[in-house]
Amino acid sequence: MLQRSVWQRSHDAALLYADLTRRCAQTGLELEIRTDFSELSDCYHDAVGRRVFPVFDPAVSDISRQNSFWIAGLLDGEVVHTQAFRFWDLADGNLAEHLTEHARLYCALGDNRIDPERTEVRSDNLSRLSGRVCYHGQIWLDKRLRGREVGGFPLGRELLPRIGILASILGGRPDVIFGLAPYPTAEKGILASYGMYHAELGALAFHDDTDELQWHETVVWSAIPDQDQEIMRTIERSRLHTAAETKIRVEQMRQSVRVIRPNEQ
Repeated sequence: MLQRSVWQRSHDAALLYADLTRRCAQTGLELEIRTDFSELSDCYHDAVGRRVFPVFDPAVSDISRQNSFWIAGLLDGEVVHTQAFRFWDLADGNLAEHLTEHARLYCALGDNRIDPERTEVRSDNLSRLSGRVCYHGQIWLDKRLRGREVGGFPLGRELLPRIGILASILGGRPDVIFGLAPYPTAEKGILASYGMYHAELGALAFHDDTDELQWHETVVWSAIPDQDQEIMRTIERSRLHTAAETKIRVEQMRQSVRVIRPNEQ
């Protein structure tokens, strides 16, 4: 597939971001980009009952508005959705090395069984990914909104993650966007609906201090060609849904108008 220019990608991403966030706003869901990660930590803990992962915890991670942001979804002023992004420049390294070196950032806090120094990366593909990378995680949606559809897209499984990825493209122009998922989630292909087309099953293995495997995560990712393809697909789906909505509205208007013929006057 022909790779488009940075300008084309940014232009299309900006238009699509504006369109999809507008669709959300029409349902009462307002999306805000924020950089206060103490606020994210509090919101997530209140909603889920767990702490954010270390990569997004300002107490242990070097995060700032220069390398990170998160999105808050607001319904009547209440936070009902979160997702977060952290950028890394790996010009002199690769994603496999990064995950090995910074394993502690991707371990659940409070799990004393895990020894980050014994993390194992089981994927040759991840060693080929470098440049500017973006981690996408801490995705949560209030159960009251799960199962809803907005603008022809399932809200939780497709629309909100895609809006977030568009925001990361506009805000950081990453070469690679990646995330982590438990094996069952990745196996079902749920992350593919986010636009993450590549899945390295069980690629990140966490061990305890006896070197016994405790659990493993699947690393999902998309590169620039995947991002281009996803933008074009989403634009087309949005256009088709808009056209269908317009056709329905026109038909409803036509049926509501009574045509008065000359012999009926």
